[in-house]
Amino acid sequence: MTEGLTRSRLAWVVAALAPVAGVMAATVISSSGAGTQTVTTLGNTKGTPNTNLCPTATTPGATADCTFVPFSSLGGPELQVPFDGTVTGFSITAGSAGGTVRLRVLRPASDGQYTAVVSSAPATLALNGNTFTTSLPVKAGDLIGLDNDSSALIFDGTGIVPLTAYFQPGLADGQTGAPNQIASGTRLLLSATVQAAATPTPTGTTTPGTTFSNTTPTGPSPIHHAPRLSRVHQTHASWSEPSKAGGKSGPVGTTFSFQLNQAAQVHLRFDAQLPGRRVGRRCVAPTAANHARRACTRSVLRGGLNPRGNSGANHLAFRGRLPGGTMLAPGRARSA
Repeated sequence: MTEGLTRSRLAWVVAALAPVAGVMAATVISSSGAGTQTVTTLGNTKGTPNTNLCPTATTPGATADCTFVPFSSLGGPELQVPFDGTVTGFSITAGSAGGTVRLRVLRPASDGQYTAVVSSAPATLALNGNTFTTSLPVKAGDLIGLDNDSSALIFDGTGIVPLTAYFQPGLADGQTGAPNQIASGTRLLLSATVQAAATPTPTGTTTPGTTFSNTTPTGPSPIHHAPRLSRVHQTHASWSEPSKAGGKSGPVGTTFSFQLNQAAQVHLRFDAQLPGRRVGRRCVAPTAANHARRACTRSVLRGGLNPRGNSGANHLAFRGRLPGGTMLAPGRARSA
């Protein structure tokens, strides 16, 4: 093997630079004359809770081993707050009981990172439907995520499109980082209710004498299509890092090329391909306890790049150096 990255196949995750569409809202008109308030429900709890992604907590006193961030498709995050306001509650469908969760508010930072802004009080899951009240301030563009300290069954694993990016271990309030794990075909059965700040009633406008609520769709939102990725190519499947090439023959570095139909943020992650053992639905690290289980190949994150792609042809030269100056370790890796 040459030093550097050895590739067997290419897979890409592309996040469109576009807002999420299709938000449902309820408008409440106050009899006090204070104005109107918009209440939006993000996410969906309907599904079969048959999957977990987070291992059981091993650190005493840990409040979260994983922080999950749902994506509805490659086009963007599923639970993105459309306006400044307050999260007033959240619901979860669970196929197991006893796990502890916290609703998590994350704010996009630079280079594909997120900052954990605030979280709810811990709540214990019961079987099937769960609804919790909270009061968390949010800003437009914030993402709603979930901390979980156990291997709770809170994902529907029957689909193939939804994505879940997650932090393992989970983020604590004030921490900033990029998700180090991603799972496809898993939808977090979570919804959150967000209430916007009150809009003052215009002067001279009368309000009804009785408070009422009217829950209706806000109407069709503009459709933001996910970007289309094509002509994906890598110049060299096996290559050397500049400092390791020496007198060896073969290329130094590689170039990823691809074409986009619109500007988009491209996430390129490098996963080491390591031996593992199949335990349930997961491929985990070999241990004495699972040595008799069926062998499998597991992917372990080694780093990633988050370039912005332009509409049209894109070329990304890569010689093994990751953000922060870390060099990608030699060996076989899969790019996703």
